[in-house]
Amino acid sequence: MGAIARELPHSFEAALKLAQGILSGSEWLVRRGSIPAEAEQIVIAAAGLQSRLELYSRIKDRLNDEAGQKVIVMAMARAEGKILQHLIGHQDFMDHRYEVGPEVLVPRPETEVLVRTAMERLSVPPVPEPRLGLEVGLGSGAISIELLCHFPALRMRATELTPEARALAGRNAARILPAPDRLQVLAPADPLQVLEPFLSATEERLGADFLISNPPYLQQDDPIDPDVVKGEPGTALFAPPGNPLHFYRAIAQSGHRLLRDGGQVFLEMPSFRAIAIEWVFRDNGWDTEILRDLAGEERILVARARST
Repeated sequence: MGAIARELPHSFEAALKLAQGILSGSEWLVRRGSIPAEAEQIVIAAAGLQSRLELYSRIKDRLNDEAGQKVIVMAMARAEGKILQHLIGHQDFMDHRYEVGPEVLVPRPETEVLVRTAMERLSVPPVPEPRLGLEVGLGSGAISIELLCHFPALRMRATELTPEARALAGRNAARILPAPDRLQVLAPADPLQVLEPFLSATEERLGADFLISNPPYLQQDDPIDPDVVKGEPGTALFAPPGNPLHFYRAIAQSGHRLLRDGGQVFLEMPSFRAIAIEWVFRDNGWDTEILRDLAGEERILVARARST
């Protein structure tokens, strides 16, 4: 890998071949079959291009030495296991491009299914257009921001534990939303009491139309890519040891106090715990439905409080 890296590429075509050669030194990337696409993204980011179309329209053009060096550094870091989106600095999610970094989870296609499910269910008559939504665990802000873009009258309140993630989400909101103040971010005092900022806001029912979340649900012995464990924040990945349903149980037990009559809960969950999570909600007075993701896995829980 080092021998390849000593010679700078002087065209976009050479940079693309060089990045592919460096990435091919990673057995894991070879098994994934993602090398061509990742090499393209690295060259596009290193050269400051806007799109894959621009890359191939300039494929024979000269590449300056600074960009060529960036290609080498980024490709080598990726081959060593650094997360691609952290290297290029962004991730496309639904209709927008989001800044990402080690402070937050990289938004994933499965989470797009969560957001689209919420959009569809909140748009079905006679359900009124939502005015207030809650998100547990804001991260990059992708979920709340996409919902705010879709529903013009909506306001979102979201909890986020770390100041670094809150700052990153704020930058995304300021760049994407015409009125970023429609997103209010609250900081939990206790990382395990993620609903407390909502609950302490009022003595009465908050009256939100929905709550949405992709909460931490992993345990250390669960199947997970090693680079994800190394590169993404543990607070966003892992539930308390021995208690993988902690955050789902908290929402199931206290969510009634946050929502208006008929309010809904939308949650992403691991397929291998889907049934257990569903029963936590059923045992706490919710009607539930499980939906599958693009790969056919049980991934989304939709819950509505039973009428009394």
